[in-house]
Amino acid sequence: MSHERLAQLVEFRHEGNDWPRHHDYASDEEHTLGVWIHTQRYKHRRGDLGMARIKLLDAAVPGWQTGRTRAAHPAGDRIRVVPIGGRWSPPHSSKLSPLACNPSHRRSARSGDRGLS
Repeated sequence: MSHERLAQLVEFRHEGNDWPRHHDYASDEEHTLGVWIHTQRYKHRRGDLGMARIKLLDAAVPGWQTGRTRAAHPAGDRIRVVPIGGRWSPPHSSKLSPLACNPSHRRSARSGDRGLS
């Protein structure tokens, strides 16, 4: 493990920066540190990072195993509202069906069921 990279990461974090990214980075320094910490995490997941290195990382930069959360991305904090059927509804989500996002679909389905009998 490069003690120089670890010292750079400690300084980067002490300057108030979030965890460095290896994609969508803002500077060459962030990219270099992002690739390095990504590699440490990858080695740790594979079981290729020794206990001494893990303890050193834990002591120097607590939270290194987790890093950023997905919601921390700048675009992830924005919610876009789009008009659907003359009403404002949240955008479609991969977790929701299109019918769940538009309440008018649910009403028409219920009223259609009642109209068939």
